[in-house]
Amino acid sequence: MKKVILGAIGTLLLVHIITLTTILTVSIQPVKASSTIYIRADGKIDPSTANISTFDNITYSFNGNNYDMLLVERDNIVIDGQRYTLQGTGAPNSRGLDLSNTINVTIQNIEIKEFNFGIYLDHSTNSTIFNNNVSNNEFGIHLLRSSYNAIYENNITNNNRSGVRLSYSSSNDVSQNYVSNNDHGLELYKSPNNILQGNNLTGSKYNFGVYGQSPTHYTQNIDDSNTVDSKLVCYWINQSDRVVLSNAGYVALINCTNILVDNLNLTRNEQGILLVSTKNSTLTNNNVTENNQDGINLSWSSNNIISRNTITSNTINGMNLHLSLNNSISENSISFNHDGLMLDLSSNNIISRNNITQNDRDGIGLDLSSSTFIFGNNLTKNTRHGIWLDSTNNTISENYISTNSWEGIWLYRASNNTMDKNYITGNGGGIGFDWASLNIISRNNIIANYEGIWLVTSTHNEISRNEITANKIYGIWLRQSSNNIVSRNNISYNTCQGILINSSSSNNVDRNDIANNKYGIELGDSNGNSFSCNNLINNTNQVSTTESKNVWDDGSNGNYWSDHTCIGNPNNGSQPYFMDAENIDRYPFQDSDGWLFLNGWAVLLEMNDFPQGWSDLHVDFINSERLQTTLLNLGWQKNHIQVTRNNLTISVVQNAVEWLANNTDSEDVALLYIFTHGQWMRTHLQWNTWFPTEWKKLDVSKKILMVDTCFAEEFTEQVNNDLSPHISLACCSKNEVSWAGLEEEGLPIIGSIWNYYFTNALGNPSADVDSNGLISIEEAFNHSKSLVQQYMNETVFTIPEFLQSYHDISIYPENLEAYPNPVMDDNYLEQLEIPEFPSTLFISSFLIAILIVTILKRHC
Repeated sequence: MKKVILGAIGTLLLVHIITLTTILTVSIQPVKASSTIYIRADGKIDPSTANISTFDNITYSFNGNNYDMLLVERDNIVIDGQRYTLQGTGAPNSRGLDLSNTINVTIQNIEIKEFNFGIYLDHSTNSTIFNNNVSNNEFGIHLLRSSYNAIYENNITNNNRSGVRLSYSSSNDVSQNYVSNNDHGLELYKSPNNILQGNNLTGSKYNFGVYGQSPTHYTQNIDDSNTVDSKLVCYWINQSDRVVLSNAGYVALINCTNILVDNLNLTRNEQGILLVSTKNSTLTNNNVTENNQDGINLSWSSNNIISRNTITSNTINGMNLHLSLNNSISENSISFNHDGLMLDLSSNNIISRNNITQNDRDGIGLDLSSSTFIFGNNLTKNTRHGIWLDSTNNTISENYISTNSWEGIWLYRASNNTMDKNYITGNGGGIGFDWASLNIISRNNIIANYEGIWLVTSTHNEISRNEITANKIYGIWLRQSSNNIVSRNNISYNTCQGILINSSSSNNVDRNDIANNKYGIELGDSNGNSFSCNNLINNTNQVSTTESKNVWDDGSNGNYWSDHTCIGNPNNGSQPYFMDAENIDRYPFQDSDGWLFLNGWAVLLEMNDFPQGWSDLHVDFINSERLQTTLLNLGWQKNHIQVTRNNLTISVVQNAVEWLANNTDSEDVALLYIFTHGQWMRTHLQWNTWFPTEWKKLDVSKKILMVDTCFAEEFTEQVNNDLSPHISLACCSKNEVSWAGLEEEGLPIIGSIWNYYFTNALGNPSADVDSNGLISIEEAFNHSKSLVQQYMNETVFTIPEFLQSYHDISIYPENLEAYPNPVMDDNYLEQLEIPEFPSTLFISSFLIAILIVTILKRHC
């Protein structure tokens, strides 16, 4: 009996299990599917079993839910869902309602979900999409090449890509829709002239955006009845002299002028701020974050100011400029974007004092963008480059570029760019060139990077006056790169090579300090490079060569080698420095910087005492003494300076020029200084009749004529047509008289005022305008000019008797804007320094030829 009962219980359990399984199977079976539904061009519904009916082939009504795509082939119809559902399976490229190539179709009252495209229009016109729920698709409503359609009062939510997207679609009306919690809410791409009114865009990852490739793509009718996350959409066209409202959530300025966008929080759109064909506007103090395309986008826009904005965590660019000119971008914080600041086909923009850090790729990128000035920015911890460019004629100066994963600065197919006075440290590489030419790397600190400077397949670049130290591999590497100049750099304490040259020829390496590297210079398969006037000091291996034959002196000047003893600067050839049979320095120097003693020849002429009928100048020859002291302090040799005082005649000045000509080589420094009366110059020396001819006989490559006298420009202009490089300086114009301070007058400066300020400027760091540690003649002149004028106006002319002495000759300085007016005629192509050496590291071996003629007198 017990077995029977147990058997019966087992049978009952089995029946219950089967029954429960059947119930569960029925309750979780897949959504019912059918084949694709068509409304054919002739009005028929195919298949006829679909839950759709029509009585007139015009209005088609749902009788129940449908579970596949509905493709419409008939024009001029209405499809009313009666609140039933059209549901798919999420299959790729599935289209819930496909209205492609139709006209005047109305879709209303349908719940559409789980398709790739909920509603899809391609080449469709005059259709209406009204009062539908479109959710859980990839794209909710998508218009492609479709115009004059109306999309209104739909609920478009939770679509994985876009709620509403218009591509190449114009003149549509998109109004009164609720678009929420999509990845992208409402997007317009290359789709002009659409009307957007009353749309509530909320909760999407990126609520709204308009973008295109032509200014015409941005012509829209979008008013502020549209909102993003309860803030206004500010889409202004052809507006001027306005301030964007403080409750704006999206800002686009199209063809606007003088608009202020200030102190807004702009987030979660395609762009935070969009400027198209907009000028003279200001974007400041805004927080622009978590937008999809760009935080701030300028296209075809000019003369705008973007300053002090916080631009973070935008998916593509923090800021992007396209075909935009003359904009100022300053003091912004740009971080955690994909790229920080990108310029595309944009020129003459200024990027200054921005903090550009921790972006996923590059800090600043210039793509075919020219004449950009990148100054004083902090570029740190970007995942790729601090700055990259494939552009021309840009200046990158005084930036702090640190701990970027790749190069601090990288140039690719870029030319005529200047990188000057940047501090580049801790990057994967300091500066890298790839197929780049005619660029200048000057006065940078390139310290403790993995690599210093590298050039690959790059020609005619100049690397000069840089501090290149403590890099983990090499200081400078040239690979397959020719005709570059490496000059006046300090290349020290790099772990491997100071300079590494592979498969490269015809590079000129001169006047560098190359010290304390494992290899000072290493060459492999490189021929015809020239090395002269370099200091090679305490490198573990001064030079290593493999299959390379190069030139180690210029025929007279070699290099200084700390491991070689010789006599002479340079040695006469009897004590060469031998590297191997193909590499010999024939004329090494006994002293480091020994070549610097080659330059500097001067004649100083000063006349204080004159014959009867002329007034003496009691200044005790202070002018020639002051200039001599200045030159000696600059490193000139005393036996290269000749001083002649009083009794200045034509033959004395001619002999002075001849002495310079006989002692100077074409590259040497020549200096002639003369102090006398202006009338003495004119009548006794007869300057203008013979001096221009003698001047041209002085065969040096650089020379300066300085005249400090009454009517001084009259004498300097005589040599202005000299075609050789020269500078002429006059202490005043041809119609002015100069001033010499005498001891008995009790004024602070004795002697020539101009001489006093000019000689002081040659050693005054404040005269170093370009901060290169080198004070040029041009810098000293410009610095002294204003000081002379200030002294005369604030000291001399405040004393009535001195001012009256000018009135007596019909000159009224108090009525002039400035007096006197020193004049400079500069026919020298570069800055001319005497000598060329910075305050810390470098002395140039470019030998400056200077002819200085100074004439000073208070009363002519």
